Amino acid sequence: MPSLIDIRRRLRSVKSTQQITKAMKMVAAAKLRRAQDRVVGARPYAKLLGEVMRSVAAHAGEVRHPLLGVREEKRVIVMVVAGDRGLAGAFNTNVHRATSQLFAAHPEWTEVRILPVGKKAVEYWRRRKTPFNEKTYPGLFNNLTYAEAREIATFLAQEFLEERIDAAYVVVNEFRSILSQVVRTARLLPLVTEAAAKGARRRTRRTRRPTICSSRTPRRSSPGCSRATSSSPCTGLSRSRPRPRWARA
Repeated sequence: MPSLIDIRRRLRSVKSTQQITKAMKMVAAAKLRRAQDRVVGARPYAKLLGEVMRSVAAHAGEVRHPLLGVREEKRVIVMVVAGDRGLAGAFNTNVHRATSQLFAAHPEWTEVRILPVGKKAVEYWRRRKTPFNEKTYPGLFNNLTYAEAREIATFLAQEFLEERIDAAYVVVNEFRSILSQVVRTARLLPLVTEAAAKGARRRTRRTRRPTICSSRTPRRSSPGCSRATSSSPCTGLSRSRPRPRWARA
């Protein structure tokens, strides 16, 4: 049986551990709050930039830009963005699983390279048979700057312009809340396909005309109107309003 001195020493040790843990929790909460503010603050800029790119690509017409050229996808590079640390649940695992699903969905790809961003991405894909890019970015999020992001963008654009790759994809977690992240897979290069498709859908919605059900021909029903009969004219209403209470008597 431990003595009273041992018990008191154990109590002091537990209290000191609690103080250290509380201080670490406060520091982590402050770091998380700053990171969350940066993510939320960058969203309007990213959204507006995407809208500008889609608008320019949709109205480009016959303008030909090297980054808008569509080629048959044979050589592809996939940028996998994961975290620098573990103990984050399925944060990193979901990204790697989505990357594997992307490979399985495109069996026509003959040459695939991985561009890992984040320490966990580098460690995971280094153990696989998928070809690795020569330059990796472990520990990038410890001190992320515009220069490093520009370096990655310049590298991908140069690979596409020199026709060493036919397309570039990114697999990344989209931040929703502290406990919710959604894995997104998007194509970075070429820029034209997704933007042109959205522009075409936007133009289709503008030129589409609603079907007007006319009541001038009571014995004929217009297409799309299921309530018109030979005895009741078509009124163009899909639902009949109930009679008021005072008119039911």
